[in-house]
Amino acid sequence: MSRGSVCSSALGSAVACLLACGAAGCVVNAGEPPTPIPVDAGTSETPYPPAPYGVSVGGVIRDYSFTGYARPGEGIGETHRGAVALSDFYNPTGDDTYAEGSPFGAGTRRPKALVINVSAVWCVSCKLEAQTVLPDEYADFHPRGGELLFDLAESAEPGNVASFTQLDSWISTFSVTYPAVIDPSYQLGSVFPSSAFPANMLVDTRDMTIVEVVSGVPEESFWTKANALLDAP
Repeated sequence: MSRGSVCSSALGSAVACLLACGAAGCVVNAGEPPTPIPVDAGTSETPYPPAPYGVSVGGVIRDYSFTGYARPGEGIGETHRGAVALSDFYNPTGDDTYAEGSPFGAGTRRPKALVINVSAVWCVSCKLEAQTVLPDEYADFHPRGGELLFDLAESAEPGNVASFTQLDSWISTFSVTYPAVIDPSYQLGSVFPSSAFPANMLVDTRDMTIVEVVSGVPEESFWTKANALLDAP
C-alpha cells in the first residue's frame, strides 16, 4: 500500500485491520460518532474570516475551539491546559505576531500554514506517523513558519473519544512539542471521515481556506503544497 492509502474493516475484524495497516491509514466502522458541534468561540485577538464556512477544499474552515496544550513541551497536566482555537493561527498579513499573554509566546510569529492531524490511540498507522513522519516534517516545517495542530480523536477502543489522560500519554510517548488537543464533540468530523485515521488537513492561515484533505499518512505532494504556502509572498 502507498503512504497515503487507507485500509478498511468492520469492527469485528478491527484487529486484522490494525495489523495490516502499517503506514497506511485505518478505517473501522465503529458506528456513527456524535454529530459535530459548530464552535465559533476563539481566543485570538485577530478577527476571524466571516461565514460562509465550508468543509471541503476551497472553503473557509469554521473557527473551532478545543481544549489542550498550546505548547506541550512546556508542560502537561491540568494546570497547563487551555483553549486552543483555529483563530489562534489566523494570520491575514502573513506577518502577524502573538500578543502579550498569548500561550504561543508574545511576539512569536503566527504561522503561514497550518497542518491539522487527527489520530486515534487504537490506530497503528497513527502511531507510526507520530513516530517516523511528523517529527521530521515538523522539524523542517515549523522553523520556516508552519504549525501543526494535533487532535487525538479516539481512545484505544474505536468509536470512543480520547481522554486528557490518553492525550498526555501520547504527548509523552512521542515527545510532542506542537499544539495538541482533544475533540470529544467531533467538531472536525464534519471535515474528516469520522472513522478514518490518521487524517490530515492543510489550511492557508492567511484566509483559513482548506487547501488539502487527506485520509491516511500524506504523500510527499501534501508537504510540497505546505511548503508552497510557506514560500508564498
